[in-house]
Amino acid sequence: MAAFRKYQGMGKKYQKGTGSMKDNRALCVYAHYKPGEAEPFYIGLGYVRRAYEFNNRSVHWKRIAAKYGVDVHILSTYSSRDEAAVEERRLITLWGRKDLGKGNLINYTDGGDGKHLGVWNYTETWKRKQALLNWGKDKRPNGASTDPWEAKLGQSLTSYTRPHCPAYDPEFEKEIKQKYPEWKWNSRGGRYTKSTPRLEVEKALLEWDNHNRPRQSIYRSKYEQRLANCLSMYKSDRHASRNPEFMKILVKVKPLWFTEEEKKHYVQ
Repeated sequence: MAAFRKYQGMGKKYQKGTGSMKDNRALCVYAHYKPGEAEPFYIGLGYVRRAYEFNNRSVHWKRIAAKYGVDVHILSTYSSRDEAAVEERRLITLWGRKDLGKGNLINYTDGGDGKHLGVWNYTETWKRKQALLNWGKDKRPNGASTDPWEAKLGQSLTSYTRPHCPAYDPEFEKEIKQKYPEWKWNSRGGRYTKSTPRLEVEKALLEWDNHNRPRQSIYRSKYEQRLANCLSMYKSDRHASRNPEFMKILVKVKPLWFTEEEKKHYVQ
């Protein structure tokens, strides 16, 4: 907490560059520097007073500020928000984002979309979606990464693009897949077995014993347990791997596997 208090409320102490706190209603593009360094670590857009607000910042920003302190530079002021947004994007492109490996800036977007008027309230979900859209790498974020931010983005990407997840967003899924077609995408969003393709699973189920369907018992073989797991996913109305067309066929081929209620449900 001591380190946190070091930079809380130190706006006036670290005023530097053009502009002043008296012009706190002027719209500006500003930069935050580590004291003594020539390049900024953050570029922002907002009223001048926003440049000197240090509480409502990202965890990454707060760590840098707590360790090194912050020098504030008001780079330019504007009467038009659009002009300010253009300049912010230009500077972020010029100095480069750290998460893309292009520079030292800890910004997570390309600019022009921040709390420039001090009234926009972007949610954490919105921020993560923007960070995913601006990821800019050939490989998708890894949810198991040792980097906390990449791990969060990887887990969020799974949640936003799998239909069975509560956070599923079909519009975002379409947008992210169009922007990054080279990423590995599962067309149905579900994993059927560790290595078995979907068509092979369906074939194996159709060829299974007519009287006894696969069971998920620990006393069964791993192969049978995997088939049983796939069958459960195909049957579930809430799972991304549900396959009503295949279930209609399976009910006709394996009628002994299903109750009368299940037969009515899948055949209708």
